[in-house]
Amino acid sequence: YLKWSRLHFCVTLGLFFAVLASLCNSSLSVTKMPLDDSSIPLDGPSYAKFLYYQNHGHSNKINSPDRRVPKERKRSKKQLEYAKLEFKDLKLGKFIGNGIVNIVSLVELPEWYRQHHNMSTTRAFVIKLTPGGEWFVESGNREIEIWKSLGANFTEAKKHRIVPLLWEQRNFTNPFFRNPSLKIPESFPRLQALRLRLSPHLVAQVLPYLHLDYPCREIFSVKSLRRYFKSLLEILVYAHSLGINNFDLKCNNALINVNGYAVITDWNAGKQNGENLFDPTAYLRITAPEGMIERTPDGLPITQTILSAMDIWSVGAMMADIAFRPCRFVMNSKYPEREGYPQNYHLIQELLTSLGGETTIPISKDKTLDLAALVNWNSSLHTEFEVPLRKSAASFEKCNLKHDQFERLKDATEQDWRDLRSLLQKALKVSPSERPDAASLLKHRFFQTT
Repeated sequence: YLKWSRLHFCVTLGLFFAVLASLCNSSLSVTKMPLDDSSIPLDGPSYAKFLYYQNHGHSNKINSPDRRVPKERKRSKKQLEYAKLEFKDLKLGKFIGNGIVNIVSLVELPEWYRQHHNMSTTRAFVIKLTPGGEWFVESGNREIEIWKSLGANFTEAKKHRIVPLLWEQRNFTNPFFRNPSLKIPESFPRLQALRLRLSPHLVAQVLPYLHLDYPCREIFSVKSLRRYFKSLLEILVYAHSLGINNFDLKCNNALINVNGYAVITDWNAGKQNGENLFDPTAYLRITAPEGMIERTPDGLPITQTILSAMDIWSVGAMMADIAFRPCRFVMNSKYPEREGYPQNYHLIQELLTSLGGETTIPISKDKTLDLAALVNWNSSLHTEFEVPLRKSAASFEKCNLKHDQFERLKDATEQDWRDLRSLLQKALKVSPSERPDAASLLKHRFFQTT
């Protein structure tokens, strides 16, 4: 009996330790949370951080990327429902503004979506609606791809104030199309409401609402001018490194935050290599000479060959337009609608006379065009570099720089004027091959001065 009791005790003890070891192993057998695109949808507000953690081998749990969880994790019906936010779930709010491509208004997200993504109830959002035909829809879809590329590296996106794309829906049937029963907010201008009613398709993008200080045209000091354009060029360095250009830099698209830094809020006009540079809807004041011509006399389009060139010209044109007000950078105000490229010849002639330099531009990888010959410009008309300014936006009368210099920038010195003039002389080259890239322009003395 004694031997049997000892044997029974040993067997029982052995079984106890075996069970204990099994429990320990199962508790330690954990892994990082598997990719679960229902709990954190790719089109959700965590998109930039999601890609950042995924690319760096972390979990897609945003708030605690290294958190360890049980190996198996079932998806609930509620989680699957959260990933299906659609345009019909959104509520349009106050109209904010519009461009050629987009209509922008405040938008209210559904409560269940806010709760799932831990969004503050006081946080505001805007929606960019792209209504219209094939060209507009393509433009809206391209902007979505650009937002995602710019936001893929979370650290760089945050550093350069890239506005995160929170949600998107592409090329879907417009519920407002010829449907008067669906109410559009009363704050929408009649023309924009009608535009929504008559567009069969929509592209929608939801972004955080930015509380901005003032538009860039309201810069009144050299310090503010320097800070704004330095930060703008830093964004361009980042974008150009990813093969992205903006092609539409102006005060309405490159805004200023409360600290005086640039925030680019529109990327729908970017061009890819080989695309036609001429855009009948473009803003002439920031359009470089190579973008003013629809086709050569031989019928060839002018295509994108140098990624950064148009943006660098736009930066120079914006600086001149802001710094020397009330004088304004030249614009073809006589033909604002640009019905055809010959109407721009006299504007190109004016630019050549003021700027001088190389007049040959590339029209493709292996072909060039001489603008001077195209517009019958006499090179003897150019004597020295001048910033091409007029008395006002609607005037053709030249502005006297020596008399009107820095009337707006009260803190400017003579050295500031020389540095800015030197900077503009580099940025405003007629030939895109002569313009420096954004990184080189940042090294200019104007931006090194404290």
